[in-house]
Amino acid sequence: MSPIRRAWLVAITLAVGVTACHLVVISPETLVHDWHGWRQADTQSIARIFHREGIDLLRPRIAWGGDGSGIVEAELPLFPAVVAVIMKVTGEVEWAGRAVSALAIALTGLLIFAWLAPRRGPAAALAAQALFLGSQGAVFLVSVQPDALGLCFVVASLVATALWVESDHPGHAAASSALLIVGALLKPTLLAISAARGILVAWSAPGRLTRLLPWALGTLELGAVAAWLAWGAHLHATHGNTFGVISGGDSKFPTLDRLLSPMQYVRLVEVGLTYGPGLLGAVALAVAAFRRTLDAATAGLGVAYAATGVIAMRYMTESWLGSHYHALGIVAGAAALAAALEGVRASRVLWLAPALLAPWLVALQSRPVAAAGWASAEIEAAQQLRTVRPPNDGTLVIVRSRVESRVDHWGGINNFEDPRVFYLADATGWVVPSDRWDATELEDFRRRGARWYVAPGGPPAPPVDGWLAQTAERRYPLPSGGVVVALRPPP
Repeated sequence: MSPIRRAWLVAITLAVGVTACHLVVISPETLVHDWHGWRQADTQSIARIFHREGIDLLRPRIAWGGDGSGIVEAELPLFPAVVAVIMKVTGEVEWAGRAVSALAIALTGLLIFAWLAPRRGPAAALAAQALFLGSQGAVFLVSVQPDALGLCFVVASLVATALWVESDHPGHAAASSALLIVGALLKPTLLAISAARGILVAWSAPGRLTRLLPWALGTLELGAVAAWLAWGAHLHATHGNTFGVISGGDSKFPTLDRLLSPMQYVRLVEVGLTYGPGLLGAVALAVAAFRRTLDAATAGLGVAYAATGVIAMRYMTESWLGSHYHALGIVAGAAALAAALEGVRASRVLWLAPALLAPWLVALQSRPVAAAGWASAEIEAAQQLRTVRPPNDGTLVIVRSRVESRVDHWGGINNFEDPRVFYLADATGWVVPSDRWDATELEDFRRRGARWYVAPGGPPAPPVDGWLAQTAERRYPLPSGGVVVALRPPP
């Protein structure tokens, strides 16, 4: 067996083994109690609606749209659509989405190997694949969220760009654009990988930039993403629901004072060393620069990652909020490691095995407990609601979020629409933020069909308590201090 075939066998075995471990270890009792359980509950809810009512990629729906359509401004809902298709066979299981993400991570690792093996050598490429698969960021991407799938598409786009640079075949350029469009529609911030593609072409084949093809394809890419964002803004304007993609909700962009604050960049580095390239990736970048083995694609990935850090600074400086935004950093770290190891004998590369294995074992150990207790109040409230509310009775629910409507130090609006109680109780209705105590608003919801009021984790404030005294049919106190209230129908 030739060395490259032997390396491919090792790469495939590594991908299969890591995927199996991820699916066994990452198996929470409910995705609500998992890392980013809030986002996972929204994604699974869309998949569940697709499964029950049919897939409509242009009009994804959520559970917290009140008595409206529930249609929401969102990224391209390809991920929940794939999960919904799997549910046709498996039923409404939570592991289906994790399996899609785990397979996407495995395929991304194989793409990294395939891209780097002929350019850096099989041993260096295997080390890069192992760094990617074993990073804490990759382990935490195995969830019911579209980020791993989007990353897989944009890494495939970068590989196709590298093939176009080498072959000059227009099919490779077209494939790169098609893959990028899908990845960027799944996660618009992944469009930043275009910086790596552009730098690779400008550095390695500058003559291509004098042709019409790359500019036409680039215009198509931007046009496709812009068209989707415009469609999402239309959905928000029409139906009033948004995930904060572009036209409403919170913003990932930093305010000017945060953009100029040195501590924000310290936080970016701290979170990036955990969920991005990691310490080994950062050291590898320095070694590759010293050895002058840093190539255009790797440097471009670093630029793309840095650009994402500025664009999405609000989220990326907080691991609990935006660890997934560091995904491009993991790929940059893997490429940097291959660059640092270029020309190094395979026997010496093996010495890195402990450094590659340790972060993976730490991540696997920490993942099951990373979000422990975060959703205890919501789980408690949803269990009580399921007990007292007749199943499939069609009544609407008001849920008081434990999140405020504004975060002024980040520039204003906050996405407070917590989906977790709705997901667990299989209900629909409205969410009110923790800092808005408007009895008039609640009475309007009651007149529009709300028959339940759920406040996880704490008692109502006096303005709402007075309204509940007049409208409550029965109260069900929760051990955590919250309450579930059955509301009387309006006269």
